Amino acid sequence: MARNRSPGKKYDCLKIQNLMELNLSYNSLGDSSCQSLASIVTHLPMLNTLSLSSCDFTAKLFQQHRISLMESLLNCQLQNLDVSHNQFGMLGIELLLKTINPATMWSLNIDSTLTSAPQSYFLLHIQNFLSKDKCSLQDLNLSGCHLSTDHTDFLVSIPIAGKSLTSLNLSDNPKLDNSVVTRVLEVASTNNTHLEKITAEGCGIVSPLDTMFLDAISDKLMSDYSLKFISFTCRNLDKVDVDSLSQIWTEHWKDSAQIQISSSLVRLSVSST
Repeated sequence: MARNRSPGKKYDCLKIQNLMELNLSYNSLGDSSCQSLASIVTHLPMLNTLSLSSCDFTAKLFQQHRISLMESLLNCQLQNLDVSHNQFGMLGIELLLKTINPATMWSLNIDSTLTSAPQSYFLLHIQNFLSKDKCSLQDLNLSGCHLSTDHTDFLVSIPIAGKSLTSLNLSDNPKLDNSVVTRVLEVASTNNTHLEKITAEGCGIVSPLDTMFLDAISDKLMSDYSLKFISFTCRNLDKVDVDSLSQIWTEHWKDSAQIQISSSLVRLSVSST
C-alpha cells in the first residue's frame, strides 16, 4: 500500500528552497566536494549569500565538476560570496572568477587565498572581471593577498574598472604603504568613482602623514561620491596627525562625523542618522 507523504516534510522542503543564506565555513569540505556543493546550491534557487571560508579548498576544487558548480551558481543568482582563507592560489581564483557571474555578484571576499605575491597576468583577470559589462560588484576584499607597492598600478585601476565598486578592503598587506593608499584615493577622486569605503588595517602606513595623504582624503571627501569610511593602522601615530585627520573629517561631515582613533588605529565614519 502506498504511503502518504507527510505534509510537514513537504513544508520543510519548501522552506529549504526559500533559503537565502548558507554558511558552510570552517568545515573541512575539501576539494572533492565540488559536485556535492553544486548539488546543494542547485536545490536552493533563492540563495544569494554563500560563505565558504576555511573549507580546505585549493585550485583542485575546480578540476572536476566546475561547470556544474557554475551552472548552479548562475541559477540561484548568487550576490555575496566569501571564499576567504582557502589556499586557492592564483590559478584557483582565476578559475573561481570564471565560475561566478559578475552581473549578479555584489560582494566577493578572497581574503588570504593567495599563497604568493600575485603576478601581472593574474591581476589582469581581476581587472577583466571588474570591467565586464553589467558587472555589479560593490564590495571587494583583497586582504592578506601579498600585495605590495609593486602592485600600485593594479590597485589604482580597481576603482576605475569596477564602476559599481563602493568598498575596497586592502588590510593585512604589510607591504602597502602611505603612497599606495594616497594613489588609490587620488585616482578614485579625480575619476569621480563610486568608491566610498577603504579599509587598510595591518598595512605599512606610518606617521607622519604627509600633505599628499591628507589632501587625498580631503579631495575624495569633496568628490560627488564622498568618502564615507576609512580605516587604517598607522605606526607611530602622533598628535599632529590625529588633529589633522579629525579636522578634515569634521569639517566635511559636521555633526555626522564619527571619529575613532586609539593607539595606532584610525577609523573615520559617518553616522547613519
